[in-house]
Amino acid sequence: MAEQMEIIDIEEIMREIRAQIAERGYTKNELRFADVAVAVTEEAGDIDEYFELQNFGLTVDKMNGRRTIQCWRMLSGSKLAVLIKKVIRKLIKFYVEPIVKEQNQFNFYTTSAMAQLYAKMEEEQAIKLDEMQKRIDLLEKKCKALEEKCGE
Repeated sequence: MAEQMEIIDIEEIMREIRAQIAERGYTKNELRFADVAVAVTEEAGDIDEYFELQNFGLTVDKMNGRRTIQCWRMLSGSKLAVLIKKVIRKLIKFYVEPIVKEQNQFNFYTTSAMAQLYAKMEEEQAIKLDEMQKRIDLLEKKCKALEEKCGE
């Protein structure tokens, strides 16, 4: 039973695809990401509509508290079931422990990056608020000066 391999003419397939593209009138720059319709749920609308820095900080705190995972959990069941589970654990330990270690490292780096991002965002928000407050004070002084100048 010798199977023969089907010969595929890639050039012919590419000519067909190009012909279909030309038929349909597609251009290289026709589609932009903004043009693609995406279903938006109430929870996942525009980021400006649902992002809250305070909630982000709470989430980062929760992440920090749960970033380390344990390789094994307490065994339960009958004595025979616990014995079988112990044997299975010993057999797969060489495989599971390195994966858990790598996952814990990833979790550490991810939560550290998120915490740094949150701190930077808080700092930038404080700077913006300070600048806005200074601008408000300046505008209030100008407004008061104009009111005095107009005699109100």
